[in-house]
Amino acid sequence: MAKKKKKAAAPKTMETAKAAIRKKYGAVIGVMADQKELSIKTVSTGSLSLDAALGRGGMALGRVYEVFGPPSGGKTTLAMSVIHQAQKRGMQAVFVDAEHSADPQLFENMGVDLEKLITIKAFAGDDNLDALETLIKTGEMDIAVVDSVSALIPKAEAEAAIGEQFMGLLARLMSQALRKLAPVASQTDTMLIFVNQIRSKITAYGDPMTTSGGMALDFYSTGRIAVKGGEAKGSRIDDPITDETVGHETSFHIRKNKLAAPFRNAKVPLIYGVGYDIQWEVLTLAEQLGLIEKTGSWYKYNGENFAQGEWNAKDKLKEDVELYEKLREDVIDLLGLRKFYNEQTS
Repeated sequence: MAKKKKKAAAPKTMETAKAAIRKKYGAVIGVMADQKELSIKTVSTGSLSLDAALGRGGMALGRVYEVFGPPSGGKTTLAMSVIHQAQKRGMQAVFVDAEHSADPQLFENMGVDLEKLITIKAFAGDDNLDALETLIKTGEMDIAVVDSVSALIPKAEAEAAIGEQFMGLLARLMSQALRKLAPVASQTDTMLIFVNQIRSKITAYGDPMTTSGGMALDFYSTGRIAVKGGEAKGSRIDDPITDETVGHETSFHIRKNKLAAPFRNAKVPLIYGVGYDIQWEVLTLAEQLGLIEKTGSWYKYNGENFAQGEWNAKDKLKEDVELYEKLREDVIDLLGLRKFYNEQTS
């Protein structure tokens, strides 16, 4: 009769246990103090009001974010703006064009360097996510955008005939992908942004709107940002001379935030084909913070009138760079963003 193998003796002390774990699994054990609050690095979204609402001066590297909302609200624009801000700091970004509809001209208009932006455009969602995982594991990706979750067609569905039913396949794909991508992104300090669409629930109870792809993304996300704009006529921006609609006011609502208080709101003017009107945003914030006085239709700064009418005032800030920079710096200080922006540039 064969003798039973003796079980390895359990470590007698905490230190020997830690040493055994490190030997077997690597540097997986430590203390919470190793994950200091100040060590969380962020990238600006390009919008001062959204950076302030997120509570960290932007979106965090190594974390997962979901950006969702109705069509043409500005979801992809937010992703493009983050890529632009990252590229200005010499960071590397990848864009997964699952919708096969990305417009290079629009990216370029938003300030994105097309020569430095890696793109993935596979047909099946499984292939897109597998290719993305391979790139992230190199440790050289800082920003990764998937546009969109709804367009990540599971391979079984991609290979089947139109009309066949595949209930729950996308949810299972996202659940499996995030179980692998989230820890890898954390290790490599890669920010993952998933652009998502909204759908109407079949049930009539509660909120009638939901996002596609199941609950995995909601669970793994550090932040969930609802984006709206353009649906209501009151949010549209019309040129006062031509009366043509040239943009809309994009509204952000932070539905989830693990790094600061959630349920905060932000707004920024979005001009079609151009991107965020940052001068207009600074003008609005400066007025709200009391830096600018408004008497009738006149805008006054440091006791002197500088423009009549909102449209002329924001155009004045485009022309007078010195005035714009002064106002922007004051707004940054009053919003408490200085500390975070300094960390981003250090």
